[in-house]
Amino acid sequence: MKNLHQKKETKNEKTVNPIVAGVAGAIVGGMAVGASIAMSNEKNQKKVKKAFTNVQDHAKDYIEDIKEQANDKKNEVEEKIAEGKEKLKK
Repeated sequence: MKNLHQKKETKNEKTVNPIVAGVAGAIVGGMAVGASIAMSNEKNQKKVKKAFTNVQDHAKDYIEDIKEQANDKKNEVEEKIAEGKEKLKK
């Protein structure tokens, strides 16, 4: 018999990185705002296109920086583990 106060366990084997989700949300939100701008004016169209391109470039750069930092930390941890194993062997 199950206890009513027991929490259900859920498996989250694949989760989305919150930073990536935030950046993606910002891009989608920006696009929604941009779509609501009166697009009949050609100057506005060019400005919006330039702004979206700029945001997209910054988001890509930010994601690449995060990936590099994660890989650096991973390598650092792997080196520490290898050093620890060597010390244990001695």
